[in-house]
Amino acid sequence: MKRWIDQSLRQKLTILMILSTIFPILLLGIYSFYISLQGNRQNIDQTGNDILNQMEASLKYQLQDIERTSIFLIGLQEIQAYASSTSPTGQQQSVVLSILTNLVSSKDHIFDISLYTKGSPDVISTSSLYSSDLSNHLDISSVNKKVWSNPYAVVNYAGEHRIITFARPLRSINNYETLGWISISVNEQQLIDSLLHFRLDGKQGDMYILNEHNIIIAASQKDRLTEAMGHYYPLLVKDAREKAEFHKGVNRYSYEGTRHVMLYSPNFYEQWSIIGMYPHDIYRAESSSILKFAIITVVISIMITGFLILFTVRHITNPLRLLTRLLSKINPDEPMPVYHSRSNDEIGELAKSYSRLSKHIEQLKKKVVRIEVRKKEADMRALQSQINPHFLYNTLSSVQWIALMENQSKIADMIGALSDFLRFSLNKGNEFCKIEHEIEHVKNYVTIQNIRYPDKFDVDYIVNADVTNHYMLKLLLQPLVENAMIHGIQKLTGKGSITVCIEQKGNLIHYMVLDNGVGMSAERLEFVQQMLQSSMQDESSDEVYGLRNVNERLILHYGPDSRLHIKSSANQGTQIYFTTPIIGDKP
Repeated sequence: MKRWIDQSLRQKLTILMILSTIFPILLLGIYSFYISLQGNRQNIDQTGNDILNQMEASLKYQLQDIERTSIFLIGLQEIQAYASSTSPTGQQQSVVLSILTNLVSSKDHIFDISLYTKGSPDVISTSSLYSSDLSNHLDISSVNKKVWSNPYAVVNYAGEHRIITFARPLRSINNYETLGWISISVNEQQLIDSLLHFRLDGKQGDMYILNEHNIIIAASQKDRLTEAMGHYYPLLVKDAREKAEFHKGVNRYSYEGTRHVMLYSPNFYEQWSIIGMYPHDIYRAESSSILKFAIITVVISIMITGFLILFTVRHITNPLRLLTRLLSKINPDEPMPVYHSRSNDEIGELAKSYSRLSKHIEQLKKKVVRIEVRKKEADMRALQSQINPHFLYNTLSSVQWIALMENQSKIADMIGALSDFLRFSLNKGNEFCKIEHEIEHVKNYVTIQNIRYPDKFDVDYIVNADVTNHYMLKLLLQPLVENAMIHGIQKLTGKGSITVCIEQKGNLIHYMVLDNGVGMSAERLEFVQQMLQSSMQDESSDEVYGLRNVNERLILHYGPDSRLHIKSSANQGTQIYFTTPIIGDKP
């Protein structure tokens, strides 16, 4: 307990506030998850009931339509005449077949319609079957009321099919005498597809249609056709249905540890039933999503709350911590730092008292700084007056005349070139100059270096006359020529050459400085290119200072497309080139 009390104010406030908020957030998250879970179960149940109603409507429509179609056929005069005749003609057969064919083509759910008569051994059928198992499941001649067969196999040109046949007697509309029989067949797959279209979970689950004897007459699992449903789901037997153990709608089916969600619709048509079996995991999948969402929400809430708590506690305790640190580091020989507080509470008043104590010392410090600054400004102005450009030009001109009078032509040329070199460098503070003036500046530099290093190098100028009056950023070419001379030519045994090329291509002016000096190895070239791209200033980059200065000025004034490009190989010389947009007038 004592250890807890001795902790800092920030730690105590943080721990207390976090604990006081985390537990309510956790409880709220658990409660929200439980409510959402219950709501999810209700939604799934409601969805299941809606789907079951849609299944019933779809399937019932098809089956009742088959019955209505059979009644419609019995009432047709053509069919009554054909069935009543003891020796029907070919024309009568063609008319009846045409009627049956038109009906089949207009109803997608009907596979075949067949007409049997007592007066003729021929059967009129809309399908050409290669084989049929109908006789093994239903004796047409003994049918005296409407009846449905179990699924049986037929084979036609499209292959084998499982079909279910509805049959009923064809009676005379005059004396109710049995004239024959009508059978209408439906593809078992067609029936089950109409249910699978509304499946609860989209992909999983098995669908079944049972007849009045609990026999599977249509199923998504074809190997279970004509089997008793109780064989696979023992609780789904006839007496259980009579006891209403399972109600219409969504049920929970559990047997020997296996759990399912069951959609159940008993007696929807002629004591037929619809059953959909889905794994109970559909609840778990939804529950998992809700749980993940609840966990994420709680975690985010805790993080946001923790951030707000830390922010609040820091906002309260930071002034105290800062004031404590300032007071603990007071040096009598140095002025006290001023602390400004924006709050008007007790902490703010304490900070104001501290600020008043240090205010006088701070004023004295500022006064001394102002005096020192004024002194340095005065010294700088005096130095600038001593290096007045006109005074410097006049002095160099006088020295040049003295050299000429003494017949020292090289000294005179060197001083004249230096004077022009300095005059161009200052350029009255202008950043841009004509290209011809930049070339003259390079020539002045070359004149000075030729006197300093006689017979060491030659410089050639290949300049398109059309570009000389265009403007460019000054002091771009001279550093490149200087770099070529110092790092390329001076290290070369014998005399070297430097070439300055300037030409216009489209809307750009291309500049290139070439030398036949010692060149650079691949490692050295990579190092130089890295230094050009680097913004760090260190000792290792001093040797490429001139290149980097030119590169940075190009990028600053013209953009990254105008940066320097370097090509070089050991003992093969170096090429440095760049481009600038055309500037016709002085910017």
